[in-house]
Amino acid sequence: MEDRFVQGSIAGLIAGIAMNIVNLILVMVFSFGEDLLVNYAAEMLLGSTPGFLFEYIISFVAHIVWTMLLGILFAYMILIVDSSYMLYKSWFFSITTWFLLYSVGILFEVPLLEVTSVSTATSNMITSSVYGLLLGYIFMRLSHNPE
Repeated sequence: MEDRFVQGSIAGLIAGIAMNIVNLILVMVFSFGEDLLVNYAAEMLLGSTPGFLFEYIISFVAHIVWTMLLGILFAYMILIVDSSYMLYKSWFFSITTWFLLYSVGILFEVPLLEVTSVSTATSNMITSSVYGLLLGYIFMRLSHNPE
């Protein structure tokens, strides 16, 4: 596959779905953290956490589109910094994005981010790490880059 835009969006899509699955398991099965990632998307999109199934679906789709956009940005960023150490760079990209989004959320007083527990922040950092590592791995596979 030669199209960098498509490679990035597919990698972001798959990594984003995996990220949401890991988040769901951490929060719902292990009670590690209080908020699902879909809640953050709903807060930004709807102004509140989802209450109905349709709101969850719309928020999930919005979050996946966001992860696809991040995948596209990563795909083009790699042109600038080169593709060696891809997994490290993709992990660093995702952790930096996680930190920046938390910071912006606190600055703009997004309700779910104003005060958050250590377990929720750690859970989101773990899911961001999963996203970043999968993003880099899938992007490498799609671009046939063995590095």
